[in-house]
Amino acid sequence: MPKTLLLLVSVFTLLVAQRAVATVTITDCTADARCHAIGKKTVISAPLDTVVVAGAIAPLAGTEDVQIRAHAIAVDGSSGGQISATGKGRSIVLDAASILVTGALHSANNNGKIFIRAVDMVQMQGPVDIDSGGGQARVVCTGIGCTIAITGVHFSTNFLFIDALGDVIWDMNTANLQNARDLAVIASEGGSIRKTGAITVALANGRLAAQVPRDKVDAVSEAVSFCETCQTTPTPTGTTATPTPPLRTASLPLGTPTGPTPTRTDPTPTRTPTPSGGTPAPTPSPGSCCNTITGTTESTLTIRALNDIDLNHDHYIVAENITVTAGGNIDLTGTELRNDFGKCGEIVVTAGGQVNIQDATLVDDDCKNNPDVSTINGREEVPHTGFNDVVGFPAVDD
Repeated sequence: MPKTLLLLVSVFTLLVAQRAVATVTITDCTADARCHAIGKKTVISAPLDTVVVAGAIAPLAGTEDVQIRAHAIAVDGSSGGQISATGKGRSIVLDAASILVTGALHSANNNGKIFIRAVDMVQMQGPVDIDSGGGQARVVCTGIGCTIAITGVHFSTNFLFIDALGDVIWDMNTANLQNARDLAVIASEGGSIRKTGAITVALANGRLAAQVPRDKVDAVSEAVSFCETCQTTPTPTGTTATPTPPLRTASLPLGTPTGPTPTRTDPTPTRTPTPSGGTPAPTPSPGSCCNTITGTTESTLTIRALNDIDLNHDHYIVAENITVTAGGNIDLTGTELRNDFGKCGEIVVTAGGQVNIQDATLVDDDCKNNPDVSTINGREEVPHTGFNDVVGFPAVDD
């Protein structure tokens, strides 16, 4: 091949590699040639570009599903962006390096699935509804250090699955589990499960950036090392799990959503007195802050992280098994864990470090009239405080 032709090929290859990412805005698939009907799917494919959904997107005539594959995807609720579908299986698919969702996703089929997958970052910012009816809602982030940040979102689904290789930011969300054998799984395979304080969102040079400030204390291990004198309960001696490193910055090239940001206000937990000769009667009072997951008579909940888990003041009311597992510390301050309805199950909390149960409400069912209490760091009897790195005094531990 002549040297001149080789040079031209090299220059062309370099130009293609350096092609600027374009923004593709979709407001109505029926009037947009970039929406293609392929079998039963309406497909939007822009692997090198950012796709912004700025209108109500539904399957084209003769199709049932909506699939978007791009370099970055934003469902912009502030511009009316939302997606609905009626098909079985993966009826709504968002697949990109970075994904931002501030608009509603609705799968009307009880056998449908909402599937969100990224390799750099997923951010879901409410108030917004993710409704898969009796189907599934899956949010996965598969890249090393990939972060999922979910705040102020309402899920309605049979099966909720959230899994990140990096941190999971989980705060001010509600999930109503439906139908038989309902299940929720929240997992950070390589990081911590944190509250909103660990993440900030800002518009810089036209890009929406999400990052963790280096001077922000959020994960339990970081808090213990940062301010030991602030602890209301003794901190046991021993090795504290290595805190999660600061998150990498990820961004999407579009404007900041203008919808209201939920305000978090921690309620003051109420201690329920123990009546003489009887069983403590907990007084659950789910508030507007933090997270709440409620299930039906066969519901199960699993929360796990490589490092720390912060569930302070959250409410998890699930019928069968509640399992919380962390390689580091677990904060259950003011948290409500209860499975005293529906089918029999166990509450098991296991940490490689400390478990704080200050003002927590822990109600394990008395299955088949057999007295039962939660298992915390291997101990299935009360009191838990003072044993196996469990600190704090619960409001109810029954």
